[in-house]
Amino acid sequence: MKEENRIGAYEVNMRSHYDKGKLIVWLIAICNVIFSLLSNILGSFDVRSILIQVGLSTTLVIGVNWIRWLFVINAILDLVVGIYIYASIAEVIRQNSKGAIIVLIIINVQSIITGIVLTFSKSVSEFFYERRIQ
Repeated sequence: MKEENRIGAYEVNMRSHYDKGKLIVWLIAICNVIFSLLSNILGSFDVRSILIQVGLSTTLVIGVNWIRWLFVINAILDLVVGIYIYASIAEVIRQNSKGAIIVLIIINVQSIITGIVLTFSKSVSEFFYERRIQ
């Protein structure tokens, strides 16, 4: 009986991790689409870019593991490119559009947080594990 209780508690715990991971992945996917729209509004509007981001977000929600790592690589690249861009054109941006630089910083911070969460969250790992074995 004691062993059954432990197994039941373990299954409840894993289900809780899966549900949290699913919620996190959905939030990441929704934020990705929203920030893609924002960056397209600020820059040159490109429907193909938006469609690609919607497709990537959809496959992330479905649980395609390599897309998870693509998002992590994107976060790393956003960090490196963001630092380079801010260092090289910070003065020009500050003089012309403070709102644009704030939005760009928010988009980069969101991308970095996404990468960290997708890499280190046990709940996200459980979500992708469950999706893989289904």
